[in-house]
Amino acid sequence: LRGVSAEQDGRFKSTEKKLLARMKFPPEFATKVDMRKVNLDILRPWVAKKVTQFVGLEDDIITNMVRLPTLLKEHDPDPRKIQINLTGFLERNTPLFMSELWKLLISAQQNYRASVLLLPEEATARGEGRGREGRGREEKEEERRRRRRRRRRR
Repeated sequence: LRGVSAEQDGRFKSTEKKLLARMKFPPEFATKVDMRKVNLDILRPWVAKKVTQFVGLEDDIITNMVRLPTLLKEHDPDPRKIQINLTGFLERNTPLFMSELWKLLISAQQNYRASVLLLPEEATARGEGRGREGRGREEKEEERRRRRRRRRRR
């Protein structure tokens, strides 16, 4: 068979370059993300939820097309190219989705631990938006109260 792939064909590269030059991207896209420091298993439910929210219905085909491992194959992916590739699926919601996703990836990279990534919804639900030591003190105080009650019952 003869021919070239789309990556080797100059006609397709020029279209991508034109889109990259024409579109506006948020400033957080300038931050590089090392995907080796990100636990993608934690992000998968968030991606599925957001895609369902933006599309308006739960569609497994679209959710599978927006799979993170396929989009984030490289160790340092280009968020602008990912946004261009997702535009066909998420349409006008793509910039918002990519902005939120990239902020989460930056956060995951900065707080690199094997399984820790706190999504914004989880942070407010857990009450961790109030600072580091605020939550710890409340938990310790609650544990002290429980111990006192147990001692009194005996």
